[in-house]
Amino acid sequence: MSVADGNASIYVSSGGAIIGGVAHESIRKAAMDFVGQGDTYVKKMTSVDSFPLPGKDQARFYVLTNRGKYSIEEDMDKIENGKSYWESLFYSGDRVITELRRISENK
Repeated sequence: MSVADGNASIYVSSGGAIIGGVAHESIRKAAMDFVGQGDTYVKKMTSVDSFPLPGKDQARFYVLTNRGKYSIEEDMDKIENGKSYWESLFYSGDRVITELRRISENK
């Protein structure tokens, strides 16, 4: 989860979490970049009212705005092989996760 103010957290379905990313410059920058990219990509997303988990070998993005809730799901194979329109968004989100994990491991 990334927010426009630079806050970011990871919530794991098994119950774990890494929260409080806004306190770290590297996370703030990564989160704001990810949100900014989401704003660009939202034009190609579908409006949604529910938030299911992605399917097997899929990545799913959700963008929440003051205009509505949007989503897209993509094959991981396409992303990993550079054949996805959503590749840049995926790797921007991955950077947020990497920074959150890096900071949490250094505590």
